Amino acid sequence: MTEVYEVRHCYIDQEDDAHFAIIGVFSTRQLAEAAIARAKGEPIFKGVLGDFVIYPWTVDKSEWDTGFFSIDEEPPAIAG
Repeated sequence: MTEVYEVRHCYIDQEDDAHFAIIGVFSTRQLAEAAIARAKGEPIFKGVLGDFVIYPWTVDKSEWDTGFFSIDEEPPAIAG
């Protein structure tokens, strides 16, 4: 199966609100890592709290199969 790699910048503000920016989706982990290296050099991210995260996604596979859940609860376990 084909995987792609989504790069996000995520942080929690002082009010405990989560914020994220999608940097891009890349065909390899190496390209995703290179995108993070480039983004870290951008003025908009200098001095900003938070982390860059790589999320692998499998193409043509449904990821939403358990329904909604509250962010105040633990997400439901996904049967393997």
